[in-house]
Amino acid sequence: MNDQGECKKCGARITRSTTFCRSCDTVFPEFVEITKEGAPKDEPNKTKPPEYEGLTYSSPGYSKQEEKAEPKERSTGKKPEEPTPKTEPQPKEPEPLEQPAEREVPKAEKTEPTPLPETQTSQGPKLDDSLRKEQNKRPEQKVSAREQVAGKKSDTGEFAIFKNPQFIQPQSGVRLIDSGKKIFSSAEVIGELATETSRSPDEVAGVLDGFWDYVADVTNHFSPSNKGHWSLIIPHFGTFRFRFNWKKGGYRPRFTFKSSTTASAKAHRRTYSSKWADQWSGDPQGLSVRRKISVYISERCGLPLRQSDMIFNRLLRTARELCEGGGRIHWTRRGTMGTFRVVDKKGISSLNPQTGEYKTLHKGRNSITGERVPAEGNEHFSFSASKGFLQRLNLPELPKQRDSGWFETSRKKDEHGQQSGCGGCSVISFLIVVGVVIWIFWFALDDEEESWETEEPHVINTPGGYDRIESETLKVFTSTRRNTPAPKSVRTGIKIIIEFSNQLDFPVIVHWINFDGKRRSYFPLDPQEEIKWGTYAGHTWLVTDMQGKALMFFIAPKLKNRTHGLATITSENLPNE
Repeated sequence: MNDQGECKKCGARITRSTTFCRSCDTVFPEFVEITKEGAPKDEPNKTKPPEYEGLTYSSPGYSKQEEKAEPKERSTGKKPEEPTPKTEPQPKEPEPLEQPAEREVPKAEKTEPTPLPETQTSQGPKLDDSLRKEQNKRPEQKVSAREQVAGKKSDTGEFAIFKNPQFIQPQSGVRLIDSGKKIFSSAEVIGELATETSRSPDEVAGVLDGFWDYVADVTNHFSPSNKGHWSLIIPHFGTFRFRFNWKKGGYRPRFTFKSSTTASAKAHRRTYSSKWADQWSGDPQGLSVRRKISVYISERCGLPLRQSDMIFNRLLRTARELCEGGGRIHWTRRGTMGTFRVVDKKGISSLNPQTGEYKTLHKGRNSITGERVPAEGNEHFSFSASKGFLQRLNLPELPKQRDSGWFETSRKKDEHGQQSGCGGCSVISFLIVVGVVIWIFWFALDDEEESWETEEPHVINTPGGYDRIESETLKVFTSTRRNTPAPKSVRTGIKIIIEFSNQLDFPVIVHWINFDGKRRSYFPLDPQEEIKWGTYAGHTWLVTDMQGKALMFFIAPKLKNRTHGLATITSENLPNE
């Protein structure tokens, strides 16, 4: 059986394993075997040139006779065919090299159908690559645009954030307070003030920046207190407070604001006059806080003093109106100011020292600042500073670092860099000290529990050494019955001191009403006599005459530090006979 044959359709030479005829583009061409009689004698020589030439393509009608007649055409015909194998469109076909056919089709080389799919296949990936490049360029353009925006924002400076703003123009004839909104931006406030004062938004923004710049300088513009707090009080507006909070092993800044809730502040809706700016001598010592801020703003933004003061006064008035109306203002890069809600409400029981009864107080958390506030009766609005604003504050020096503890062990090294060998001693000393402290604490706790159970009043044994510098007059309750009308005492554990003073013209007896409501006599008081007595908050003290008739009684309240109670026995509080 001969493996060489020809295509039945076009007569091109193929083999039995050929799956595609390139001459007629037939898939799985029908194989026709060539007999030995019809085969030319030099058939073996025809197969040699294709094997020698490798992948060189021959036309389907090629024959040896025409090769002898026209030997030059074969050489010329091969030249345009040489580059074709380089762009062969069907690399998947593992066919053996075909042998040339007996007849030649004229001009078949110039009109080959195979190069057409080559151009299509070559153009396909080029289009895909271009599309991919365009898709890759698009996110790069977005990123570059974002970088440009971020770059502009960072170049505006620390406080001059309104260099190129998009100000919101207010509606004609409609103020922000009448717009029905509850959330306002600083750009809206600037736009309204610019319309009201007939100034440009840039000038109003400069006044706003100057005000917050003044507030941010805690070191130079706030007044310190003896408790480590700094405050800036702006009359008829509110108070800014700053302090360092010790939390998680370090100091953290705490910046808050509370609006003024006085009747004059709420009713003070008029605009301040700015005529003082024309008569000011230039000495800031005698100026009020509001006028000092106006001078600072004028020097910072370059506006005339009178214009700066006029815009600043309207700024405070507008902020107060919006916040008291239930709104909130988001000051850009500064924080949020406005009315807050009380969340996370909880009930806390406490003793009323006047009546001796327990009362439940409901407290919650400020939704803006997070501070604990009463659940009801909050008439002020507050301000919560942003993290960036806290970082830009000009703060005073940090307080001294707190001690890590009352006992601290350390290992020292000698001159040669070796440990001193007291590691075991320090551990033993630490255990001994801890044991002593626990023992002392245990006995102190027993004494405290015993005093809590008894809370017996006692006399002050240090006359002349009494260092209370303030006194608080106790409320007196007049008795109307001979029997004990006073309520029984209540245990609180809060020690206080009361000074009893008899201003009557006859002697009296002071009794303590114990926890069962029974009267217990303690000491007499002659006319114009005074005595200091140690007691507890919530205790009831009854005053009677020498026959035991009830005259009046006092209930010891909870007092401030370095303050004692003053129980004055006068004729004005005697019962009517």
